[in-house]
Amino acid sequence: EDLVKLSSRLIQHLLPLYVTREIAITTWGLGALGVSRQTKAAVANLVKHLISSEKLLDKCKPEEASQILFTMGKLGLRDKSAYDSLSGVIQRSVESASSQTITNTLWSYRKVGLTPPTRLLSSWSRDKLGLVIDESMS
Repeated sequence: EDLVKLSSRLIQHLLPLYVTREIAITTWGLGALGVSRQTKAAVANLVKHLISSEKLLDKCKPEEASQILFTMGKLGLRDKSAYDSLSGVIQRSVESASSQTITNTLWSYRKVGLTPPTRLLSSWSRDKLGLVIDESMS
């Protein structure tokens, strides 16, 4: 817990300098420390910083968004706006998203009890897998 508190103070100081990769790595590292109130708060703060910055979101890669969602799922953080924003990052580059990116994203949705957006599943099925989906049936 002392490590999480120390990390949180350091993150607050450095957060304005963070790029998306550093945010993804830091959330993963905090998640690896285990579930605690302090860890959840620190990750939630990083995610809030990321999704409130259009500039950062525009530079976010699908793998980074997925890594953040995975940590949020692991910690039980159920922030629908964060899930929507980070899923949007994955959807806009779904053709370059790896299977692990998609799997981690779907797992995190399931873990917190949210339903993944149909458009994410449809675009992944169509663009990545080459399947034809009749969206009028959804």
